[in-house]
Amino acid sequence: MSGFYFILALPLVAFTSWFYPVDWGKAILLRIIISILMCMFAWQFLYKKTQLSIPRLKRNIIFWLLCGLFLIYCIASIFSLDPQFSLWGSPYRAGGFITYACYIVFAILLFIIARRQDWEKLWNFSIGTGVIVSFIALAQYIFKLIPETAGAKPISTIGNSVPLTIYLLFLVWITLAYALKETVAWKKIFYWGALALFGLVIFISFQRAAFVGLTIGAVYFVFFLPHPKKWLKISVGIFLVLVGLVIVYANVTGTLPKLSIQSVLSDSRFSVWRDIEIKMLKEKPLLGWGPENFFVGFDTFYNPAIFNPTTDSQYDSMNNTLGTWWDRAHNNLLQTGIDAGIVAMIIYLVLFGALFYKLGKVKKIPDTPLHTMVVIHALQATLLAYFCANFFSVDDVPTYLLFFVVIGYSLHLIYPGTAKESHERTTSMQKPVKIILVSLVFCAAAVFIWHYNLVPLYINAMVNKSQQLVEKKNCDQGLHDMDALLQKHSFLDSYIRNQYIEFEKQCIVSHPENAMAYAQRGLDVLQEAVTIQPLYTRYWLWAGTLATTLAESQEDQAQQHATIQQAGSYLHKAAFLAPQRQEIMIAEAKLQIDAEDYHGAQTYATTCINLNPRWGDCWWYLALSQIYLNDTAHARENIQYANDRGFNVDSQERLVEIANAYGVIHDYKNLIVVFEELASLNPTVAEYHTWLAQFYEKLGRYADAQKEAQLASQLSPQK
Repeated sequence: MSGFYFILALPLVAFTSWFYPVDWGKAILLRIIISILMCMFAWQFLYKKTQLSIPRLKRNIIFWLLCGLFLIYCIASIFSLDPQFSLWGSPYRAGGFITYACYIVFAILLFIIARRQDWEKLWNFSIGTGVIVSFIALAQYIFKLIPETAGAKPISTIGNSVPLTIYLLFLVWITLAYALKETVAWKKIFYWGALALFGLVIFISFQRAAFVGLTIGAVYFVFFLPHPKKWLKISVGIFLVLVGLVIVYANVTGTLPKLSIQSVLSDSRFSVWRDIEIKMLKEKPLLGWGPENFFVGFDTFYNPAIFNPTTDSQYDSMNNTLGTWWDRAHNNLLQTGIDAGIVAMIIYLVLFGALFYKLGKVKKIPDTPLHTMVVIHALQATLLAYFCANFFSVDDVPTYLLFFVVIGYSLHLIYPGTAKESHERTTSMQKPVKIILVSLVFCAAAVFIWHYNLVPLYINAMVNKSQQLVEKKNCDQGLHDMDALLQKHSFLDSYIRNQYIEFEKQCIVSHPENAMAYAQRGLDVLQEAVTIQPLYTRYWLWAGTLATTLAESQEDQAQQHATIQQAGSYLHKAAFLAPQRQEIMIAEAKLQIDAEDYHGAQTYATTCINLNPRWGDCWWYLALSQIYLNDTAHARENIQYANDRGFNVDSQERLVEIANAYGVIHDYKNLIVVFEELASLNPTVAEYHTWLAQFYEKLGRYADAQKEAQLASQLSPQK
């Protein structure tokens, strides 16, 4: 049983270089513990005949549904577009079939091994773990210890406020059931206190998905509870009235925008489900796109018109643009279908239905004790709340763990007689055969633990240490360490290269003098990355962007032309994978400007605008192309359009871009305006004043030219 307690404590694992991202360390430890448990199970099964009793499983529909999920996900991974990524995933999400299989094995082992007296201890341990998680979340909220990347919402050791609330939803109903049935005073206080704490953290996390699950679960638990208590019904009734009043108040006054009906209806999830994810499911209905390959189908059917760049996007510092890059469906049912096909969706739905129905049948057995009925009812409310909440969210390791604990416990309650009816299983195998089998299992587990868990755990820890160096602006050492890691091969090869590029982005900001060297090295790394994971659109986009940057610095025309051609080939591949990605069209427009094909740049920018006119980047590059084509009147209008759509037209980088454009057409009047802005942003840069002196002289403003020349001389007397 110790292994189960270690697994249930995994939500507490976080915040070290070895266990970051937060789900990554949890998933690795889960796989290691499950491997050890499987070895012990094999040894007991073959040698300890008096200590292990295997339930009869022939008529156990829940067990066979779990096996069906295991099988369909396994087949979908093997025939996936990227089998290796489907099997192992990456530290970002810590998913993949191997981890998913461990959840299923975990539920089955719980059912086989845990006895009636063990389950209350397991749930008490889980509730205690939830209390610790909640106290950490509360401390983050009170003392403002929340990371900037999380916004204002606590994440505790879970890493995100959404799965944090889903995790606590799993504990709410079982805790309430134990509080209602407990007679010992101090235990009763503990359960009610834990329940209040869970509710408080869910409230301050303010996630609509959790509120939906909590409300539906509360209605079911209270109004369908066997022998319900009147005060409980009144309490929930008051709670629902208060919720209704808060929603009305939010919609009338405009406060609490997340509770606004208009905000809910305009949520991009609904449009994505309809316009992208349903199309993905129709495209590959049999086995889906493969676990972890959601992003491939998402990019294929991506429709920018359904997104609002100012609210739905994340900043992409490589391209200085906003983009929406989903790697999950934000709907568990659709996620299942996209991962493994319609058959998997059906199994998933039937599993929920069978659990709910079978638990209901047990609850109605005449001699079932009342406290057991309350616990069973709590499990039903948990399943209902989880299903509804996950209709709008995604799972992570802690939520998956408790979901499969609920399945294991439900199996125990639905089939309580299986252990009694079973007999001690022995085998007629000869001792040498047993030795060989056990040795094979132990050797396979040792290889699995070392090569596929401990080695990747170490590699990722070194990546995290390199990140710490880069964040301290020690880029030379950080990238040097990453270069060493590139030589260590594992299923993390693509992830390491992804992180390498992310680190270089930070280094270009902190050490702009090395930008070209970083760009060349980054391009070399990306050429390896696109070989490892050729369906990852962003690798091709980043490669095209870096090649464009290199071309801008090359003086040899033949070399520059070759680099521009190379950049074009990368961007064309990106456009093939994601034909409606505005980020790619923006990169193409920029490349065409560098290639002096201004009509081509204008075409790409116009196409970008037609896809979603709310994106300011598109208007900016349309304006630039128009300046190069000497259409300055329309360019000024489009610069204003870009500014109105949140694009920062007054940054130094943008001013330099527009100065280059005015320089090509010798528009000295507008060049003066631009360089005056540049000089005001950077008053100590002598070069800006030198250029201003030249432009003033071109327009016959000799006094202004002399003044700027004197300023330039004072700032840079050596010249």
